Amino acid sequence: PRASSNALSLEDDVLQEAFVSLGQGAPSLAKLRRASLFVWEKSGDARVFENSFYLQAYEARLRDDFASDMFSTVEAAAALSVPLMLGDVPPTSFMSDEALQRTQHAFASRRAEMCAFLRNQDSFLRFETAKRRLIRSTMRKRGGANLDLLMRSCWLMEPPGSAYERMREALTELRDPFLAAALEEPEAVAVLRGAAGASQVVPVAVFVLGA
Repeated sequence: PRASSNALSLEDDVLQEAFVSLGQGAPSLAKLRRASLFVWEKSGDARVFENSFYLQAYEARLRDDFASDMFSTVEAAAALSVPLMLGDVPPTSFMSDEALQRTQHAFASRRAEMCAFLRNQDSFLRFETAKRRLIRSTMRKRGGANLDLLMRSCWLMEPPGSAYERMREALTELRDPFLAAALEEPEAVAVLRGAAGASQVVPVAVFVLGA
């Protein structure tokens, strides 16, 4: 598919105001709820996907919890003595134009349900607290085992569940062929063959995205 000519952007007044509302340190879940509700209420249909996506990433960075899945993967690979490949597609090839438009529409179509969920403080705090406890325990105690399955399950339990699935499909449309081709690069082949020769077992290559 053709790569998107409209790379995702942080240049949006609604998103910037949400960032400011979170403050400088690790925000509480109550503060995150208010910022998320603001983003979902105020973002236009063409921006609510990107804005909500980046708000989650920014909040994780404030908590010093950004890319903790990557760190867990590195530790797990080291424990198993298997090759580890870090990589991602270029930002300009994040999604195809068609996939981005489908994803934007999917998120916009779930606006009312997500806003209702965010307005219910008790329900949001219970769900988000349980979700984070599960994910952190998985990453810190189980080396990230089944993390993708757990994340998808949590997403599907939220009002925009089907939109999250659309996002996942869109992200893999360009990413998977890109990463498959990377395994055929001479440097990757040499590393994998070297690992197999040293251990006499078939090596496992783990990709960490967003590295």
